Amino acid sequence: MTITTIHNLGFPRIGADAHVSCCGGVAAGEMTKWFDTNYHYIVPEFTASTEFKLDATRLLEQLAEAKALGVKAKPVIVGPVTYLALGKAKDESDKLALLGRILPVYKQLLNSCSRRSAITRDI
Repeated sequence: MTITTIHNLGFPRIGADAHVSCCGGVAAGEMTKWFDTNYHYIVPEFTASTEFKLDATRLLEQLAEAKALGVKAKPVIVGPVTYLALGKAKDESDKLALLGRILPVYKQLLNSCSRRSAITRDI
């Protein structure tokens, strides 16, 4: 795994090493406000060679827990264009040029949610 080019989509349980790798190889990533709210997020960083992989372990565990409790879960997921647009290019590359690489990962995520009987998915 190349530290600066792999982005885990989902809500993985991560240790210190994985946290550093998801933040572009630094201990802390830049934080910014989520649109016009008091919520913040760590800004994803991209380069022309960025690759994506899915780690939806935590989300899928939460869906299983909800199902076991009889709750009809409704995952709401940031879409791929929004995810790329909210990120930062670390080189002169076009972030949206990565769309072709991220779409298969979103397909995996949606298929995983469907297999877990999530009633709907909002993107």
